[in-house]
Amino acid sequence: MRVLIADDSPEVCNRLVKLMSGLKDVSIVAQVHSVPEAIASTFDTEPELILLDVRMPGGGSGLDVLHAAKGLPFPPIVVILTNYSQPSIRKRYLSEGADFFLDKATEFSKVASVLSKLDNSSMYHFPT
Repeated sequence: MRVLIADDSPEVCNRLVKLMSGLKDVSIVAQVHSVPEAIASTFDTEPELILLDVRMPGGGSGLDVLHAAKGLPFPPIVVILTNYSQPSIRKRYLSEGADFFLDKATEFSKVASVLSKLDNSSMYHFPT
């Protein structure tokens, strides 16, 4: 599974890379730190999954990245991973097309289990 990490914190990106390093068939295609980079990388790398923060620099927000990703012919799975996990934000992102919404403070370690479940699920078939 090709994964794009979009988070303004290099430390969070490094933690995610370490967390996923033991997962079979997971490849990090890019790590980006701004909204424009995330949108460009979504088109350039065609990830199967995006780990996306809500707030990043560069104008716009994670919603802009989400909309761009879900507009692709083969839209990736989008997992929101953020510290901004208020119910209204969670509801908005899920209603706009996010597949999962995780709170960095309390659910960070769930990223690996979500990826493992997706990789083994017949529900998600990634184009080759």
